[in-house]
Amino acid sequence: RHVFFDDAACEAFGNRRLTHAGIADIERVVLAAAAENLDGAIHFRAAADQRIDLAFAGLVVQVDAVRIERVLAAFVLLAALLTVIVMRGRTSIRAPIPIGYAVFPITCLLATALLGDHYAHIYPIWQRFPVLLLLGAILYVPWPDAQWGGHAEKAARALAIASISCTAFHFAAFQKEAREFDDVLDQVPARKKVAALVFDKRSEVGHTATYLHFASYYEARKGGLAAFTYAGYPHWPYAFLPGAAPTGWNGRAPHNWEWFPERANVETELAPFFDYLLVRGTSSKQLEPSFTRTWSGAQWQVWTRTTR
Repeated sequence: RHVFFDDAACEAFGNRRLTHAGIADIERVVLAAAAENLDGAIHFRAAADQRIDLAFAGLVVQVDAVRIERVLAAFVLLAALLTVIVMRGRTSIRAPIPIGYAVFPITCLLATALLGDHYAHIYPIWQRFPVLLLLGAILYVPWPDAQWGGHAEKAARALAIASISCTAFHFAAFQKEAREFDDVLDQVPARKKVAALVFDKRSEVGHTATYLHFASYYEARKGGLAAFTYAGYPHWPYAFLPGAAPTGWNGRAPHNWEWFPERANVETELAPFFDYLLVRGTSSKQLEPSFTRTWSGAQWQVWTRTTR
């Protein structure tokens, strides 16, 4: 999800999740499961995005940080526009830019300055537009003439090769790190109800919560239902039928459910609904006797329900 100017340290998979059918490595592309594989518990709805709530204790600091970020973003955007003007002055062909082209940078500038950090569970919002403007700025930059054009081409090629190499390296490294999850999937039959309790969300290759939504691979490969699920959220294309969601979910998973697996109630929430638990990391949470550990690897464990 990173572009080269936002990931100088060459860190891949930095968006902490596999949400929205995201990509984690070369082989594992997550797609929404077909309706027939969700045990008839869904119907279709509309779409958008997701967010993680800010901690109240850090709210004031976050607000100040957002103001600083917006000032810096504004300087970056202005610098980019000035660069475009200067570079246009150094080319032999000075074709006028159609007036319609001004709509795009002006819209990005206004969105950066005026839009909020989030709306309900949709996050982030304004942070998207500086990147969008920088990606689109190439449309406004004429290629330099003569010798400078050759230098610019060589620099662009070198930058592209470095970016591709960095991405490929991290894809391969993450593929090796996450390989054990294939064994996890082999332990669970198709079309079951599976919940992931990810106590350890970290990755040695990426950063933040890379493994947060890894259970989605079960749903993509074998159908059934994998939690955490966005079923019932406004941005997701399907929802639970009335009364089909786990006890206490009120038609959809509680917000940030996947971030706090220790809060899930084994007796009233997990055992009555889910057939299997996929556990990553260690915790003092007591899963027995409702579930029995049937497989254990270096990173993951599979727990099978023993009671109804």
